[in-house]
Amino acid sequence: TKLTETRYKNAVSRFFEWRRSAEFASAATFAELDFQLSEFINYLYQDERPTGWVGDCLAGFKRFYRACRRNLETAGAYCKNWLKATKRIQAWPLSPAMVQAMASYLMLAGQRRLGVGLLLCFTGLLRVGELIELRLHEINYIKDDWAVLILPDSKGAKRGGKPEFVVIRDVAIV
Repeated sequence: TKLTETRYKNAVSRFFEWRRSAEFASAATFAELDFQLSEFINYLYQDERPTGWVGDCLAGFKRFYRACRRNLETAGAYCKNWLKATKRIQAWPLSPAMVQAMASYLMLAGQRRLGVGLLLCFTGLLRVGELIELRLHEINYIKDDWAVLILPDSKGAKRGGKPEFVVIRDVAIV
């Protein structure tokens, strides 16, 4: 896509800017380019830059300079080692109390539909698209603490051809 191509171009440009600042000469061979890219990866690692910069840089070289697909073994190894050495930390999910506080704030600020949507998304594990497409006639009120949402445009419904259902069993939300 255009966005991916732009990311790759930015990453390759970032490498060339670093190479100029590090006073490396232009690489005459693939071995020299591989060495320079390895040094760049090492620099990014030590400077705690995003790992995506490395992947985009290597992917950019391999896409824009097709001969690089077979000639960047050392840089590829550095990238793999970095990814192995980096511990991924998952973002903390929002707690129910935090979601309730956010929804309350939105409702008090006059954004009632957004506040209710936030509660429905959190409680029913809805995707944003499912919430946006949800219509009033697709919400079936059963009793004070029980509602069924019909999701005719969900991913599963598109694959299986049948609408999916979500049951909300929370008196505050219903």
